[in-house]
Amino acid sequence: MIKNLPPLSVDCSDFIALRRAGMPYVDKTEFVYEIAKHPYKYLFLRPRGFGKSLLVSTLETLFRDGLEHFRGLAIERLWTEKTYRVVRFDFSEFSGFSDDEDFRVRFEQRLVDLCGKLGFRPTGRFDILMEFACWLGSLDILSLALLIDNYDAPLIECLERPEVFEGVRRTMSQFFAILKSRDGGLRFLFLTGVFKITHTRFFPALNNLQDISYGPYHAHLTGFTDEEILENFGPYLDRAAETRGMTRGDLAAMLRARCGGYSFDFVEDSPRVHCPKSVLQLLARPDAAISDRPFDCGVPSSAYSDLKSCFPSSSVGRDETLFYPFLHLQTPWEGRETEGISLLARTGCLTIQSPAEGIVRLGFPNDDAASFTQRLHAEEVARSEGR
Repeated sequence: MIKNLPPLSVDCSDFIALRRAGMPYVDKTEFVYEIAKHPYKYLFLRPRGFGKSLLVSTLETLFRDGLEHFRGLAIERLWTEKTYRVVRFDFSEFSGFSDDEDFRVRFEQRLVDLCGKLGFRPTGRFDILMEFACWLGSLDILSLALLIDNYDAPLIECLERPEVFEGVRRTMSQFFAILKSRDGGLRFLFLTGVFKITHTRFFPALNNLQDISYGPYHAHLTGFTDEEILENFGPYLDRAAETRGMTRGDLAAMLRARCGGYSFDFVEDSPRVHCPKSVLQLLARPDAAISDRPFDCGVPSSAYSDLKSCFPSSSVGRDETLFYPFLHLQTPWEGRETEGISLLARTGCLTIQSPAEGIVRLGFPNDDAASFTQRLHAEEVARSEGR
């Protein structure tokens, strides 16, 4: 049995902690450089488990500390900039709020805590967001990197509470409007999430973001290709294969069938990627039953209320595919029931199988996604028959 391997970063999304612990790190810093070198405002969407938080932590470390923690990585020969002020929000920290007012209080307190380290001192003469706007507008030009992880998490949490949803949306919309109107001090703005909620109905102020969720330049910004798994996790593959009584090739095929098959590119034959968290979970616990790692989309199953229209047959087959306008995949989600296919694609239940002129063929990336969607489909059929 292969022993004494460094731990895997299954639950670690802190770049510095990962590097100091000697955990395997799939070097994505050449891609990181390509986005960080521009003073742009980005939106990056991926399903849960795709390493968005680690990416945000990597950007935070780069802007705040420069190359201090990037020795031996690709960006070491590319990055030449100074360090910057950095503020990093994780909107999933506000989970469990009782109502929209509770959310607003928590959000404003976190805003004061984080920006207070950089000199934000509310006077109490105006509301906190108004004072934040004045502070943001006073910063030196291109001096602040603002990173917002899981920006859509609060809205996903209150999907089934319309009044709370509207109040939360109102607070977030006010905040984003400030970022747009007082953006002179922003060297870099980066938002991650699952859904694109930037339509005028929700957040009109976010219409200036560059969406890099699909396309050849950023398709591999997160996610593991077959080659990256072999290059970075060879000993772990051998340990898992030995534990399961398989060859390394058979194990790689199992990972592909359970965790792989994702494409965020509309270019034919673009390499597919695996869900990082799923791969790390299987390699970290090679003796665990496959059923111990359920597929997790992070969205209430009731949100998939239009699933029957996506797959009208009584059963959903593993090889089932459908054609869908590519433009609709990039269209902001508005919470309508008719957006079932987009919902499945955004949460990782479906992925691009092949592109065409303005149309993409969508299908299941792997067995876990297919099984999850089959279960949702059965629940929706039972619910509709019980009405």
